[in-house]
Amino acid sequence: MGQGAVVLGDGEGAPRDEAGLRAELDALIARGVTRVELLGARPGPGLAELVAHAVVHGLVVRVEAAPDADAAALASTVRDAGAAVLAVPLRSPDGPGGRALAEEGPTGLRRVALVPVDADTAPRIGALIALCAAHAVDLELHGALRGLHPGPALAAAALRVALDAAWRACSEASVRVRFVGLAVPPGVPVPGAEPPVALHDSVVDVLRADLPLRSLEAGVLRGTDDAGEAAAQRVGGWGSLGRLLGAVGWPVHDLPRCMAGLGRGKASVRSQRCASCPGGEACTGLKRQEPELPAVAEGVGVGARIHVILPYVPDRLMVEAGLPGLARRLRELGAEVVLHSAWHAPANPHGVRQDAPIRLGEGARERDEHAAAGVKAFARGLDLSGADAVVAPGWAWAGLALRHPSLPPTARVVVADDHLLDGVEGWKKRYLPPGARSLVTPWWPDRRVHVHSAFPGYARMYWYAGVPLEQVWWRAYPLYLPAFPEGPPAATCTGVVAAGSHLRAHDALARAARAVPITVISRQRPPSSPGLAWQAELPLPAFHARLAASRFVVVSVRHDPERAAGLSVIAMAQAAGRPVVATATPGTLDHVRHEHDGLLVPADDLDALTAAVVRLHEDEDLLTRLAAGARRAAARGSVAAWAHGLVHGAPFATQPHPVSGAAPWRAW
Repeated sequence: MGQGAVVLGDGEGAPRDEAGLRAELDALIARGVTRVELLGARPGPGLAELVAHAVVHGLVVRVEAAPDADAAALASTVRDAGAAVLAVPLRSPDGPGGRALAEEGPTGLRRVALVPVDADTAPRIGALIALCAAHAVDLELHGALRGLHPGPALAAAALRVALDAAWRACSEASVRVRFVGLAVPPGVPVPGAEPPVALHDSVVDVLRADLPLRSLEAGVLRGTDDAGEAAAQRVGGWGSLGRLLGAVGWPVHDLPRCMAGLGRGKASVRSQRCASCPGGEACTGLKRQEPELPAVAEGVGVGARIHVILPYVPDRLMVEAGLPGLARRLRELGAEVVLHSAWHAPANPHGVRQDAPIRLGEGARERDEHAAAGVKAFARGLDLSGADAVVAPGWAWAGLALRHPSLPPTARVVVADDHLLDGVEGWKKRYLPPGARSLVTPWWPDRRVHVHSAFPGYARMYWYAGVPLEQVWWRAYPLYLPAFPEGPPAATCTGVVAAGSHLRAHDALARAARAVPITVISRQRPPSSPGLAWQAELPLPAFHARLAASRFVVVSVRHDPERAAGLSVIAMAQAAGRPVVATATPGTLDHVRHEHDGLLVPADDLDALTAAVVRLHEDEDLLTRLAAGARRAAARGSVAAWAHGLVHGAPFATQPHPVSGAAPWRAW
């Protein structure tokens, strides 16, 4: 049983004596091996006889070509002799080995590209993978190859990046890949590892390179190695490192939950925040009453004076329903609310106390000079005196509030960030020193500034922008539910709707519409396709009414690591009690719970989207169950829940925050 190898050339590459080679092969056969590798092969009758001899004795033969061998002639020789695999050393797709692999391969012979991973070949791995994909060639990445002189060695972190990039590229291109003999640092295994891996210093470098690592998706073990301690010290301690790893989905198994760990086993690090850290599984995360608790989890309290700024912004959901609805809910919870409105149409729909609005006239909704001048006058005229908290829609208005001379020194400023860091560059320009990088230079202007974000799946972007994660409260995309009523029972409706324009994957919709007719509501007309109808964008009330009259809603979006899409449509669909069939992206994964309030399918998998649409359309029991779940999800993510958190606080151990580690992000 097992396998053996026969080296066909000497150290200088010259062929060895054929009789000696036959004797080595016979010795392996006598040992009972089932596979044999013939290394350093060149075409010729001697090789053909050796391969045939092994095949006659029932061995599976793999032939590895010498670096200077004629790979095309070698392929013909070993195929005719009965070899199963031909492996060709490869450094460049344009070299002789690459040209040989690109030629039409002999049938019945599996071809493998052998690539030594070093500083010379790492930049070319992408091109080599493309070559393998185009010609159905397997790939092996090696630390060293016999007879092929390796180039300069890669540093640990660079090696890690190269391997992980290769793993992901091969997965996307359906190229079979193996990693052989790679000298990676201890605790930094090659991609594809399933159990948690020991932490290594190079992980910090990879974090800063913004490259997700498949091999760390099962989590990390702190262990006892000095490399882990060195990694922690590079980012300010175990608490900071735990939060960073938790934010990108690589939780540390043996850190306490208050450090974003999973609290499994006996924790070797104890929190300095707790008077007596129990460590391990006994740790339940930080309690709200502890003084080190990030203020983002604390409520302002009943009776607080909260100012809500309602300027001109192009987000109709926030201006026409979100912020006025928030003001009303805050008032119902006992807060004193001041609503600052820059334009009169939706300024006071709920009778909340407000400052006198500046009326911009009939052109208020247009970005013309008159409107811009009016908004500037509105900004100058704000009076935030007496505020305990100020809620502003987006980074620009929150920055204005923070710098406003009337803001009390103890007032909290809340950035309602429902457009994924849109405007944060203005903050960095103002507060980050010239030439400094936000990733390594702290620039956050004030701990009074809290960010309320609907994008926990994009937490990595906040970290790279320099936003302290402990200043972020992850909450769902908020809707004022009275403005978005529930529709009739979903099972009594007939049509299926796909809505929205941003990052939409119309090719997937076209495929699904061949099985179940779908109406697309968007600014842009999708390509004509059987079963796919188009309706131009509707006014907001009519748009929601169309969703509420549908059977369910399809949100087919393209994955983009830096842009989110589909959240507002998902929120309105759930408010209407409509399940969502969505492609799985960081944004949709935060707002749709598979098999509870919708169905998620892999991004770019057209067949999976079609199958999910057909399944939900035909299974009325599933449709009814998911519709009920959608309405429950809407209540958890509503403006009412947001207001409650502002006033009464969010218990830290259960809030959906990557810092906590005690609950999944999507716990709202």
